[in-house]
Amino acid sequence: SPAYLPGPYSRVQEGGVNQFVDWYCRTLHSALMAPQQIAAE
Repeated sequence: SPAYLPGPYSRVQEGGVNQFVDWYCRTLHSALMAPQQIAAE
């Protein structure tokens, strides 16, 4: 859309989106930083 302007999420209109993105980033970070288990075969 020509009217679209990228920018930060709206606290009023997109609070749930912001909470989801924060949760997702924390979860992904935790998964990536956890010690990896390697199967012994």
